[in-house]
Amino acid sequence: MLLLIGIIDSATRMGFLTFLPFLLKARGADLPTVGIALMLIFAGGAAGKLVCGYLGSVLGSFPPFS
Repeated sequence: MLLLIGIIDSATRMGFLTFLPFLLKARGADLPTVGIALMLIFAGGAAGKLVCGYLGSVLGSFPPFS
């Protein structure tokens, strides 16, 4: 099940990042706006990884609930 979720997540993310510039151009965005949108997406992903890494180091791992 975890593998299936990973496959769906990767496919969705790659499809979104591939077609987002074309969708923005079709809506009338100029090139700098498309670049800023992609930069914000990548910066948000990096910030999310940073926060999750910090929380993981502070909270540690939890034993499975039974």
